[in-house]
Amino acid sequence: MSGVQQPVRILVVDDDEDDFLILKDMLQAISHPVKATWSYSYNDALEHIRSGAYDVIIVDFRLGRKTGIDLMADAARFHFDTPFIFLTGAGSAKIDALALKAGATDYLVKGEMTEEKLDRSIRYAIERSKVIAALRLSETKYRNVFENSKDGIFIADHTGRIIQTNTVFIQLLGVSIDDNPALNLTDLVTSEQQKNILANVIEHCGEIKDMETELLYAGEDIRTGLLSISCSTNENGESFFQCFLHDITELKKSERNLFQIEKLNAMGGLVRTLAHEVRNPLNNINLSVDQMEEMFTDEGLAIYLEIVKRNSGYINSLITELLHSLRHTEMNIQKWPVHDIFYLSLAKVKDRLDIKKIQVKVLLPQEDLHVQIDLEKMNSAFLNLLTNAIEAIEHNEGLITLSSEKSKDGVLVKIQDNGMGISTESLGRLFEPYYTTKRNGMGLGMVATLNILQAHNATIEVKSEVGKGTAFSILFPWPVEAAEN
Repeated sequence: MSGVQQPVRILVVDDDEDDFLILKDMLQAISHPVKATWSYSYNDALEHIRSGAYDVIIVDFRLGRKTGIDLMADAARFHFDTPFIFLTGAGSAKIDALALKAGATDYLVKGEMTEEKLDRSIRYAIERSKVIAALRLSETKYRNVFENSKDGIFIADHTGRIIQTNTVFIQLLGVSIDDNPALNLTDLVTSEQQKNILANVIEHCGEIKDMETELLYAGEDIRTGLLSISCSTNENGESFFQCFLHDITELKKSERNLFQIEKLNAMGGLVRTLAHEVRNPLNNINLSVDQMEEMFTDEGLAIYLEIVKRNSGYINSLITELLHSLRHTEMNIQKWPVHDIFYLSLAKVKDRLDIKKIQVKVLLPQEDLHVQIDLEKMNSAFLNLLTNAIEAIEHNEGLITLSSEKSKDGVLVKIQDNGMGISTESLGRLFEPYYTTKRNGMGLGMVATLNILQAHNATIEVKSEVGKGTAFSILFPWPVEAAEN
């Protein structure tokens, strides 16, 4: 113990004063300064321990009706890490095992104790206490990082079974290993290709860095994350996996919304240019046809002129309708309750709902939710969505559900149907001009709807499953004054 400036503070707990005096003499003879304090009773010893004023506690195994092990258990309630050294009257393998199992750093047999053994035992106890304190500090830091991280952090064993998670992991996936103890890394992802990738990582102790994946989320939302996995080996030579899951769901939503806005703006510029370039020669064609009608009296030629004139008019009407669907017009923004939009739109499609015997369910919260909108234009957008829902239902058990709820970002409105659903390919092109799967559709309704919603700073998401139905979710952001409150 060379280099120790302050004396080692030792509490000796022994109900025999003679034994204490013998031990005290031995303590004074060891190689470093010692300050020994005697405690003769169990309760007195607890008070001394509670003070936390000692570096080492030497305790007799027998303390009247109780034992040193009982004292250690009671002292543990104070959360003190002071090391214990047990004294036993005679060597006993059973007592030794009990003492060490209880957490004692060492034990000494009274009849065999020497200054050298005592010195070694004290040095060992203090050094071990320092190591344990350092490990505990390290574990606390690790635990803080583990629990307070904004990413999902989890550990999996060599089979890929998840054995430890932080709170964020449970929030991201809506599932805990307490409820599903057999949860495996391969259960987290939705695509078969990625399941195979993870199975290969588990088999060969491989690694993954920032693999973008759709998560198997227990809730309704589809969540997207970046999954990173590194393989390590424990002291038994078994592999285990340290895993990190970074949630990018909101980032992907923002990217999709920004892409829609950019695509719509680019399409608007292209359409306006084409409209200008097409209408100029189209006007010349129409003027020429008018002149030719006055010049030709042959009915056979007049039929061809009528075909040219009719198709020129059709081209002109297409251009007008496309420009109208992309035009940003001035809006009359006012505060309206959400249920007004629902019932106004439903009233305009009532006949079609009745003819197809489609039931409508309106789910509203107890409090009225209001949004800042141009009611006429928003009604037009909702009519497009309701019309699509009605046309998607081809069976006699049709159901359309309209609902609204308050979220942290604004008012969330949903229009759901149990119709035929939309294929993955069509879902990706839903808001493209002139893309339609309807026999007589022009493919401009959804473009106009998106344009109206974006003019209101609202976002729209679509989820659909073929044969089960489609859900449109529209988020109206809180007005600035409401968000500040």
